[in-house]
Amino acid sequence: MKNLIRIIVAVISFLGLAHSLQFPRNADQTRWALKSCLREARPPRSLGAKWRELTLPKNERTFCFVQCLWTYLGIFDEKTRRFNTSAIETQFISRGSLSPKSLHTLKGQVKGKTCKEVYKFSIDFLKKYKSEFRHVFYLTDQTSLTWYSQNRGKVKGRDEKASSFCQKESNECERLHCRFYYYRLVDEDYKIIFFRKILIYGISNRQFNQCREEADKKNGCNVAKAFKECLEKIDNEKVQNAMEAWDYVSQRYA
Repeated sequence: MKNLIRIIVAVISFLGLAHSLQFPRNADQTRWALKSCLREARPPRSLGAKWRELTLPKNERTFCFVQCLWTYLGIFDEKTRRFNTSAIETQFISRGSLSPKSLHTLKGQVKGKTCKEVYKFSIDFLKKYKSEFRHVFYLTDQTSLTWYSQNRGKVKGRDEKASSFCQKESNECERLHCRFYYYRLVDEDYKIIFFRKILIYGISNRQFNQCREEADKKNGCNVAKAFKECLEKIDNEKVQNAMEAWDYVSQRYA
């Protein structure tokens, strides 16, 4: 079983699927995905409570929450409009569950560019495997808290700021990478997370993405360093303000 997981993970990494994110995902990463999608959608409390349990009523707000969750979990690619079914299989197997028999229903390309199309394409799968999906992706309080307890000190605490946790790193470059990782700007492989929806007031989308592309050419912690330096050249004050805001968010939502 362990060898099978290693093979699947290696194939995913080699093909560059799922935005280069590693699978299986851990509870810290999936918690960020869920909480970030909730924060971005800002649903009424009653609807948000349903979403947390993967009860997904048919309405416009839910459609885009579903697309956001798939995307931030690293499974749905908004550019290719395809699901990384190998990643889902890896997540299920790594958590002791069998590969979903209905996984084939997520293969192929989602037609159309709307959130509704993603919802329609995937809702039957989510309904059928709701309990297992929440378990294998640590989307229940019990599975999440257990994982954090088992990994205390190794990962940022649930209510800890990234800047505080990352002080343990040996040098400033690695500390910056650590912070940018928890701000979800870079991944565990030192690569830019391009699908992350984030803006800095006063810096245009074009400028922000140009800095992403420039930084992604670097290696190791220099990716985060180059990204920050590129943005600072545009407007240093706004970047510092943004980092303070991201640090606050890392404590509450990531």
